Amino acid sequence: MKKYLVLFFLLLAGVVFAQSAEELYEGAVNKYFLGDNAGAVVLLRRVLADQPDNDKARVLLQQIESEGAAPVVATPTTVKRVVATTLRRAAATTTTLPKEKTKEEKANEYFIKAQEFFENGDYLIAKAYFRRVLDLVPDQQEAQSYLDEYIPERIALITKMDEAKEAVKDIRTKIEAPAFLLYLLVSLVLVFGFLFGLNTLYCSWRGKHLYCPECSSRNHLNAEFCRKCGYRLRASDLSPEQNSWFCKFNWSKNPFTLNVIPEAYAGHKTEISMIAEKLATLSGHILIVGGLGTGKTTLLQWMENHLKEKFETIYLLRPPARTDELIDLVAATITRRTNHTHRYSIYEFQKLCRQYKRNILLLLDEAHEFNEEFEQFLRTLGDLPNMYLVMAGLPQAREKLKRDLPALFDRIVETVLLGSLTQQETKELILNRIKNAGGEGFGPFTVAATEKIFDLGYGIPRGILKICDWLVTRAVRANQVSIEAKDVEAYTEQIKMAKLGEDLEMAEKSEEKKDG
Repeated sequence: MKKYLVLFFLLLAGVVFAQSAEELYEGAVNKYFLGDNAGAVVLLRRVLADQPDNDKARVLLQQIESEGAAPVVATPTTVKRVVATTLRRAAATTTTLPKEKTKEEKANEYFIKAQEFFENGDYLIAKAYFRRVLDLVPDQQEAQSYLDEYIPERIALITKMDEAKEAVKDIRTKIEAPAFLLYLLVSLVLVFGFLFGLNTLYCSWRGKHLYCPECSSRNHLNAEFCRKCGYRLRASDLSPEQNSWFCKFNWSKNPFTLNVIPEAYAGHKTEISMIAEKLATLSGHILIVGGLGTGKTTLLQWMENHLKEKFETIYLLRPPARTDELIDLVAATITRRTNHTHRYSIYEFQKLCRQYKRNILLLLDEAHEFNEEFEQFLRTLGDLPNMYLVMAGLPQAREKLKRDLPALFDRIVETVLLGSLTQQETKELILNRIKNAGGEGFGPFTVAATEKIFDLGYGIPRGILKICDWLVTRAVRANQVSIEAKDVEAYTEQIKMAKLGEDLEMAEKSEEKKDG
């Protein structure tokens, strides 16, 4: 092990030493061109002391000794060029002088090499060889001409060329800066022009469709109701009286229309907790039943919006006439290709659903309208490992499923009954609707009025909205800024009168039939 370590350190020392000798030589070259001939001689002798066969160091030393103390004048650019060439050529050039040759022969060989280096632009090496020629043959006039005229002229020419290049470079730098700025400006204009064109095309295309403000689905430009959630897309313009009255409360629209607004959903917290618990454990299918206007549709659409992180939620307004419509809807949703025209068979569709990585939650409204054919298809879907059903319908839906569709009913793990709202939940519904329209608080309703609305509407969401809409319409006509409990009682009298009129009309028709 010690032998290997010693060998390693010896090799490492050799590398360091070689690098040091090369650095000494480069330092000598730099000192030579800076006019410090004495310093260059010291460094070159150190190199030759360690590397006696270093030809380039020996050649440079002879050149310096022949010049004595005369410095070489050159620009930094010329120094870099000549030094680089000297190192390259000197490294590739070896001078082995046959001992048996005469001075004239040696001088001739040196002269030929000097000319070659001169033609190649290696003036430092050429100068050294020309001086060797003169050392051997002092009266060689051609070599003397090279040293006195040709080489200084070429060096001066290179210096001027370098200075010209530097000047051109400065001019180019001054020109390129504004040119680059102009290029950047033109590029930005083109990019923004392209983006503006794309935006114009998109706006033009979007202007040919109508988007639902509630569920953001795309509808035909002339559609009156949203094809997905049933929201009224084209309400009649507000009258000046309505607009003036709504502005008092910062309302942008009538909050109490019968449009389904999932964001304004209120109440049924216990029932929602039961549904969330079953969906969290993926127990099975769920059935929601409730009377007219109890909020079944709103709850399903609320679930569609709030369960997107855990499920791929798909809402159906009512059972489709054909099962392939549901296949197309689910396939388009999970493949994200709404314009795909491929028609899946039931077997392809089952394979597609099994390959989908997320759980799929089908939210089916109007469950009391299910028929046997659709029930068989739902049962097939419900048997898929990642498909779950939440169905909602009138109370008779449970008995119908149990009696006519027992196979599907047997797969239901929870039946949730939506009842009426409490007084607090009624107030929450009114608040949410007003907030959705842009307002705040109960204004224009007083607390007593909201309590009276609860009593009169029996906590049924649709009934509450109808009462509030009637009260707002009456307040607008009378320019009344506050709706109080007595106004709610006026609605009660109106209903009684309408009911009495209907009873009288039915009695008159009955008498006419008897007389006839």
